[in-house]
Amino acid sequence: MEIRREKLTRYVTPLREGGSLPALAEASDGFKYVVKFRGAGHGPKALIAELIGGEKITPRTLSHIVDLIPDEWLNWDDTEMTPDEIRDTYRLFLTERLKNSKIFVKQAIDERKNII
Repeated sequence: MEIRREKLTRYVTPLREGGSLPALAEASDGFKYVVKFRGAGHGPKALIAELIGGEKITPRTLSHIVDLIPDEWLNWDDTEMTPDEIRDTYRLFLTERLKNSKIFVKQAIDERKNII
């Protein structure tokens, strides 16, 4: 698995939903893509969340996905941590969340019942 990169040739239209301010754009291969911009909205952190959320997660796939995060997405002004240290932090946090996902699912189901 790898992150696909294409050179954009034409900005077609903005899409009005999402923290990374997605848009429809045409690339040099002639195809149109929904693209995400790391310099807009919530920036690279939103891109990381979307990258991780796009897969059926197991501890193994989680680690592989975290390894895919480009260094430039992890050069944050508000920390002295290196990109590898940030990846390790994501990996630890998300692995713990995965281990305890039943708690979050149960809470979501209970809240939905309260609303309905």
